Amino acid sequence: MKNLSLQRLDNEKEPTTDVCSSTAAPQFYWIFAAVLAALTVIGNGFVIFVNVTKKVEPNATNFIITNLAIVDFGTGVSLFVLKCLPRFDMPSAIKGKLWAELFCRVYCADYPLWALLNTSIFNLMLVTVDRYLSVVTPFYYKIVFRGNLRLATCVMLTWILGVVTSSYVMFSWAVSGDICVIDLSLPSWFFLWGGYWSLFGMLLIPTLFMLSAYAHISYILHKMPRASQGKGALTVVGRRVQKRVTLSCLAVVTVFFCCWLPDILFFFLFSLNLPSLRLSLESWLYHFVLNLGFSNSILNPFLYAFLNPNYSKILKHLFNKQRSHRPQTPLSPHNATGVATSPKL
Repeated sequence: MKNLSLQRLDNEKEPTTDVCSSTAAPQFYWIFAAVLAALTVIGNGFVIFVNVTKKVEPNATNFIITNLAIVDFGTGVSLFVLKCLPRFDMPSAIKGKLWAELFCRVYCADYPLWALLNTSIFNLMLVTVDRYLSVVTPFYYKIVFRGNLRLATCVMLTWILGVVTSSYVMFSWAVSGDICVIDLSLPSWFFLWGGYWSLFGMLLIPTLFMLSAYAHISYILHKMPRASQGKGALTVVGRRVQKRVTLSCLAVVTVFFCCWLPDILFFFLFSLNLPSLRLSLESWLYHFVLNLGFSNSILNPFLYAFLNPNYSKILKHLFNKQRSHRPQTPLSPHNATGVATSPKL
């Protein structure tokens, strides 16, 4: 029987098939999803390793980037478990109990994936605030991010907001007898609200906020006096590093928008339930845009490696060590950007 989650929202027939255990996705979807999951885990695992082993300076920006990598790492694991492995029916031991509700609303609804996605968005916004305050208002930057407790509180807040704002996904599922189904008895505005929230709350508003902040940062850096122009000026090295780090964060935001726009726009149009639009969540187009969205978690580590000097110097050093068996020439006290490097990585 056709997967009920793929039917249009105006379907009022009583469900008879366990949506959770259905396999409506074509074969190419889970194969590609498995590749995405593997690359996501490897790439973000590298970022986490670099930060945990303290190969980069332990500052607020790198701490937030590490948290973002942890979120993307979790996305890769969840993508493999929820989209690549075969779905299984509700265990008989939990049928008719509270655990059955959790099984449907968490596992069948793919709630971990969407919670991690929302958490990733709030992490990107936190990175933006970090960059903005450090460049535009350094005094407030020290107030907000001074001390591990305050920084950990900000990071924990992104997780809380991600979990809460994605909870509407859980309410769209229900237990019907011994199976998990989409709750079609919910009012139509509930699904419509989900579409509007996805488009504006998860994409357009955060993207406009971050792009506006980075535009102001670029303006401030351009107008900032040179080191030779007196007190309060930024050194050449400091200016270069600020620009590189800001460019890296801006690229992350741009890639996020480009990756998720097709999928969120597709879901928004689907939620409108317009008769003229025969959109289906079982079409090849939906699976294509969904995979494009999840590919964002793969690209973030590459952006760190190529655009952020803190990670690029480590990646190049590790790569050169693997290519050559001869004794390596010691790194110079300054890398290509003029940033002092540690004698031991």
